[in-house]
Amino acid sequence: MTGNPQSASEINQAIKMVHQKHQDIYQDARLAGLHREGDGVLTALRNHEGPLAVTKDFQDAMVCVSALFDQVHQACTQLDELADRRLNILNQRLQLAVFEEETADVSLKIAS
Repeated sequence: MTGNPQSASEINQAIKMVHQKHQDIYQDARLAGLHREGDGVLTALRNHEGPLAVTKDFQDAMVCVSALFDQVHQACTQLDELADRRLNILNQRLQLAVFEEETADVSLKIAS
């Protein structure tokens, strides 16, 4: 659905579509695995002891991996906020559309 939905039916469809797309994103196996295991993997790598852990390459890689993980987490948080904001707007528009449709029905009944 493109553009701005106008009728209550169109707005309901838009609400369902936002919910579905939001769920689809989190059902991606790569993202789900990152959410489920990312913190644990990072912690295990940070706590890794051995000759590899003291190398500059390993330390640089840990900085990069940590930054990337933080960026993914921030992007997911932002996505959640945007989806919530969109759903709030659509729910307000739905209430307005229902009110307008009911008002139009009452006006027609009064006019007849």
